[in-house]
Amino acid sequence: MRKEKIVIHIEHLDQTIIEEESRLKVLEKVLEEEEKDYLKFDKTGVRNLFLKALGTHHDQLDKEKQEYLLAYIKYNECVSTIERLYQEKEILMKTLFGLFDAQARLDQLLLQKRSSFSAKPDSKMIEVFKLEKQLAEKWARTREIEEAISAGEATKPLLLKIIEDLKHIKDWGIMSYAGKGRYSSYKKKKYIDQATKEVFEVNVLFEKFELELQDIAQHFKLNYKKDIAIFKQFVDMFLKNLVNDWVTKKKIQDAITGVSKTQEQVLRTIATLKKEISKTNQAIEKDQLLIKECLVQIAQNKNS
Repeated sequence: MRKEKIVIHIEHLDQTIIEEESRLKVLEKVLEEEEKDYLKFDKTGVRNLFLKALGTHHDQLDKEKQEYLLAYIKYNECVSTIERLYQEKEILMKTLFGLFDAQARLDQLLLQKRSSFSAKPDSKMIEVFKLEKQLAEKWARTREIEEAISAGEATKPLLLKIIEDLKHIKDWGIMSYAGKGRYSSYKKKKYIDQATKEVFEVNVLFEKFELELQDIAQHFKLNYKKDIAIFKQFVDMFLKNLVNDWVTKKKIQDAITGVSKTQEQVLRTIATLKKEISKTNQAIEKDQLLIKECLVQIAQNKNS
């Protein structure tokens, strides 16, 4: 199952790389349409970036500037994502080649073991073999779902941290930029920069969560398309809400609400996965009982 899973991961990575490279071309066109020196990221942080791009209250209403700001941030994030995807694919390819060698050795051993059986197994033993195969598939299903749950759980602390950081920003926008002194302004900038950095970090974890969900959906015919779609939109949703909060001066409420809704979706998805494990465990217990009954009958037949 591990080999099949890696193959599926590589297929998903290839598709994601195609999508991200296509998105990068679109973002490049958006940026090229603007003046080259219109906006320069000077490492002063997200708040200053918003101030430069959106400027005064009147300028904030300029939709083109908002779109350009979003495209600029997304462009940089997209470049980093593509680099990371290629690195991940390279690692998986090396792992896969090693597994193919191991599988070939295992197949040879199984062939030798089968050839050592001189007697034909009876019907009950054949039934045991079939049940054991089903059991192995169910155990594999449980492991796969547990890995998906683990990937989802990994996003929870960071999502909570993002919300906590955003709550420190009690005002957001050009009119409230100065704050109550230089230290107050510094703290606001620190928290928004920190939260934005964490958004991109948790997005990497969401990508892993999405892959795990795609794996179990493909292997076990489970439907998680809606969940995956929500997680894929996380960064775009956050950035759009951040711009909207800046323009409307909603005390960064839209951004907080958006992250909270994503957090709730993670909890719902994990709960659904746990239900799948519970159902699979019940099926495992049933198969184990059937195997035990078959072995008892085989033993009784030998003694009779």
